[in-house]
Amino acid sequence: MQTREEDINELLDLVGVDPDLGGRDLLETAIDDCLYDQSLLKELTTRLYPALAYKFETTAALVERRMRYAVKGLVNSMTTRRLDAMQERYGVDWMRPVLSGKNPTVGKFLTASVNILCTL
Repeated sequence: MQTREEDINELLDLVGVDPDLGGRDLLETAIDDCLYDQSLLKELTTRLYPALAYKFETTAALVERRMRYAVKGLVNSMTTRRLDAMQERYGVDWMRPVLSGKNPTVGKFLTASVNILCTL
């Protein structure tokens, strides 16, 4: 059995978030926090971003920008093979509609990630 941190890292690897990308650490922490308290998914700008900014000693605006950059980068690197691998691994297809659109949002990505990880 994997830890929650390992599950989050596996999901981000499968989706294609580069471990060296600046926003990955924020996405990892955001997903973990949202798994613990799903009400954060409805209060990104008022609760989640400020909490992450405090943890990472930065501003909420920079948190939002880095996470948005990371999620937008996924669209450019997303392949049908990756999406199929995710569906095979998790048995659900919540990420395909999020990442196949032109402008996926951080909120949609976090919600899909939390939904996937809650099924484990």
